[in-house]
This record gives sequence, structure tokens and C-alpha cells, in this order.
Amino acid sequence: MGFSSVILMGNLVRDPELRYTPQGSPVCDITLAVTKKGKGGTEKTSFIDCTLWGRTAETIAEFCSKGKALIVRGELQQDKWEDKETGAKRSKIKVQAYGFEFLPRSGSGDEAPQEEGAPQESATDTDDIPF
Repeated sequence: MGFSSVILMGNLVRDPELRYTPQGSPVCDITLAVTKKGKGGTEKTSFIDCTLWGRTAETIAEFCSKGKALIVRGELQQDKWEDKETGAKRSKIKVQAYGFEFLPRSGSGDEAPQEEGAPQESATDTDDIPF
């Protein structure tokens, strides 16, 4: 028996990539840059791939772009495949996200993060988020 739960806070490395399954379900792939500060001022950045589904996927694709700060909640998933060129077995761990929060832009004050579906981030934010 096991348990997998992940909470990440970082910035989008690139614009979200929204696509639809043959059955019409929205799916969106994002990559977060998550930076951890260490002793002596050192920093280590990890790049974490995340996949979102349904209305959450559409919301991320519509209102987020490269550089946007987010908190993403999800669980770990290991994808396995065979390399087409070499035949070698490959795998990658990524996050199957089931929720997110927008974070305020740097310098926009001390507003708390907003849940998906919450009112706009702040009155000083220039994003036109209609929820």
C-alpha cells in the first residue's frame, strides 16, 4: 500500500500545451521551474512536468503563460515507454495534477494565493480573469 501527494510552487517554463483526446477530453501539459534555496545562498532549480485534465486543463491554458507563478497539487505518476530508435526502455516521473492556485505577481502585495474559481488575483493585477 502506498500514498503519493505532491504540492509544488513554481513558475511556468513555457506556455501551457492544451490538446484534446479522441473522445474530446481536454488535457494540458505544463512544466514548472521549482527553485529551492540552500545554504550559503545557493539555489537548485528542478523542472517538473505536470498534466492537468478537464476544465482545470482549459483554465490553465486560457489564463496562464510562460513565467506565471502557480501552486500545483497532484500525485506522482511514472510513464514508461520504449525508445523508437534504440528500443531501450525509458521512464519518467511526472505529476498528475488535480488542482492549482494562481499566485500574485511579484511586487503586487501580500495577497493570499487564490483557489481555482476564486475572484481575480488582485485589483492591481493586469490579467483579466473573469472568475
